[in-house]
Amino acid sequence: MAFGNDAKIAGLRMIFGFLFAIIIALIISFTFKGTQFKQGIHINKLHAHTEKLPFIKKCSHMLTHSIDEFFDMGKYLIIGAFLAAFVQTFLSTKTLVNIGSDLPSSLFVMMALAFILSLCSEADAFIGASFSSIFPSPAILAFLIFGPMIDFKNTIMMLGIFRIKFVLWLLFIVFAVVFILLWLAAPYI
Repeated sequence: MAFGNDAKIAGLRMIFGFLFAIIIALIISFTFKGTQFKQGIHINKLHAHTEKLPFIKKCSHMLTHSIDEFFDMGKYLIIGAFLAAFVQTFLSTKTLVNIGSDLPSSLFVMMALAFILSLCSEADAFIGASFSSIFPSPAILAFLIFGPMIDFKNTIMMLGIFRIKFVLWLLFIVFAVVFILLWLAAPYI
């Protein structure tokens, strides 16, 4: 819908997103062995034997767990929303255009914008479409593919759970795969 009747961007986003996800997963699986969690996974004794509990008790545990998750993740959502609002308020489109004057820099600008704005994968298409007259299609695809894979909010969340070295490598690998493969595919897009 964001790009009108042109299904090209939606199709390319689907194809490249799937392809890049497989490539990134393969690189990560060959690069990192064993668990990358900061701490071992702990199963709460309260949740270990829920199949024997009455339905009402299971619902109570589910509600308790949902509330805990909400407050654990809510802080990241607030920080990400604050940063996105800051960038949208204080960074002009003219600045982005000046920085992203050629293909490599436009890829970088749009990927950086996707990372900082931390948009959901439905709203980002409308933001990406608003840049389609300014940046080339590969840069728009970089925005649409990179943002849902890695953004500021989920980076902060990952740093809370995974080892720092793993998170930094994941950021680098996702960035490199999306950047390099879209740069190479640019003549055909």
